[in-house]
Amino acid sequence: MFTALTPNAHAEKNNNVNVQINKTNNTLQTQKEERNRLQKEIKELKKTTKDLETKIKENQAKLDATKKNITDTQRIINEKVEKIAQLEEQIQKREYIIKQRLVAMQDQPRVNIVTQVLVNSKSIVDLMERINSLSLIFESDTTILEAQERDQKQVETEKEAILQKQAELRAYEKELTNTQTELVDDKQKKREALDEMSEKLNKIVMEMSSTQSQLRQLEREAAALQDAYEEEEQTSSNTSGSGTTTPEKPPVIAPPVSNSNVVNYAMKFLGKPYVFGAAGPNAFDCSGFISYVFKKSRTDVSGYLRQATMVSNPQPGDLVFFKNTYKPGPSHMGIYIGNGKMIHASSSQGITISSVRSSYYNSSRWIGYGRF
Repeated sequence: MFTALTPNAHAEKNNNVNVQINKTNNTLQTQKEERNRLQKEIKELKKTTKDLETKIKENQAKLDATKKNITDTQRIINEKVEKIAQLEEQIQKREYIIKQRLVAMQDQPRVNIVTQVLVNSKSIVDLMERINSLSLIFESDTTILEAQERDQKQVETEKEAILQKQAELRAYEKELTNTQTELVDDKQKKREALDEMSEKLNKIVMEMSSTQSQLRQLEREAAALQDAYEEEEQTSSNTSGSGTTTPEKPPVIAPPVSNSNVVNYAMKFLGKPYVFGAAGPNAFDCSGFISYVFKKSRTDVSGYLRQATMVSNPQPGDLVFFKNTYKPGPSHMGIYIGNGKMIHASSSQGITISSVRSSYYNSSRWIGYGRF
């Protein structure tokens, strides 16, 4: 009764552990996806923040240049205003002199300047010279006044243009100031978002670490159940028939010459203890044993399965692969030694010899033989 029920009890426990492993793996996968998403968003946000910092620097440089232009423009305006004032003063002085000259001529009712020129002339030549001098005086006054008026209009036109430029620069300065404020605010928001995402990332990494620890514990538990099942099955097989227990002796093996060294070398470690994650020489787990015997870089069962070529006619020194033992997928392996036996790392017995076709290693757990 006990022998008949024990495999079912172990199978049920193993299935329950495998269900928990599947759930934990799914949780871990979800956490990894969330971590990758956060890392991607953080990377993009850092790039955006860096671009904003560049824009802020460029905008500040434009703002500083604009303020300098406004200062330079104001200086030019002040110079133009001063020049206009000087011209207006010169025009007023010139107009005053001309007006005084006209008043002087009007204050002589009987004799005017023309009469004086005619009367006082000593000769025709002297008369012509006097008339020409008067003409030059009036023309000079008129030319000077006209030139000063033109200069004043030009200065005023330049002043108006500069004032317009100044107004445009001040509008541009206001625009740049507003842009700078928006950029700084945007950068602050991005930094706050970055801090929030970093906090979420740290939290998810801690959760992943906890989930990985749970997964390793479940895998150890499943491995222990697997080996307990194997041990009970082997004990049941040895006690069948007469009811006495006959210890199984290692089979006499005559492996091909090419693989004899592998098997003989593996046999040297019979009885070495099982330690999860160990790869010899004083302790092993199943993949660590393969790594040490074959001098291969350490990987898991799936990694060695990918490296091996599957064979249908196994020879001693080939590999034996199993799945769904303590976790879903490829999860256990050993070295085939012939006669349906393998040497492998059992979590309950350490390095031991077992049948490759026991009821535990049935079709639901069987993968096949492989060769490096």
